[in-house]
Amino acid sequence: MYGPTGAQGVYVTYVYEGGPAHQAGLQVHDKLLQVNGHDFTVVTHKKALEYIKRKPVLNMLVYRKGVPQLQKPQFQQFAQPAAPFQQYSPAPHSPQPQYQRGY
Repeated sequence: MYGPTGAQGVYVTYVYEGGPAHQAGLQVHDKLLQVNGHDFTVVTHKKALEYIKRKPVLNMLVYRKGVPQLQKPQFQQFAQPAAPFQQYSPAPHSPQPQYQRGY
């Protein structure tokens, strides 16, 4: 892992097939933004490796070039109102007889 010349952050430069990074879906050129909530955009390569090696579980936020960023959903105004709400009424039923034990 390293950052390209002049770039900050930790980048994936090689993924061993069948290794933990491969199993997690990491790809070459992915940039680690956060690991377990820690900002990885400003850590050194050495610190990043130390942190990754001592944690058994890693929750990562990864930037991948070419993948669009998540956007907030946008709600559209509809020209015509939706169909009116219809109240649900269960089918009428007769009460079931209640049985009591005689003692």
